[in-house]
Amino acid sequence: MRKVLMICLIASMGIANADYIIDGNMEGYVCSGLVIKSCGPVSIDAVRDGDGGLFNVSTRYNNVSSYDEGSGRCTIIIKTGSATQDTIRALQLPDFMTKTDSGDYRKVDPEYLTFRCRRLN
Repeated sequence: MRKVLMICLIASMGIANADYIIDGNMEGYVCSGLVIKSCGPVSIDAVRDGDGGLFNVSTRYNNVSSYDEGSGRCTIIIKTGSATQDTIRALQLPDFMTKTDSGDYRKVDPEYLTFRCRRLN
């Protein structure tokens, strides 16, 4: 049940309404720096729920923040820059995990997610 809830929360964060299917790997962009931000891609390989369970990343989303038909890319914005909204989202969302070279999973804190996608309707 929690897995379904987490997937629904992630899927409901956007504004472009349709069904989108992931066509490839999901990347999260992790940023650092206060005045000058430097962001880099990190593979999102799993999500972790509040009980520590690892799950595959959803392959279908009802909503995304943006969809570029020309490049076939979807973006889901996680951090908006509003401290209140970002805190609420952080409490609702699962942990995003990347797989290390040793095969372990490490939590990452992406500002947004991006992936190749296909729009279904």
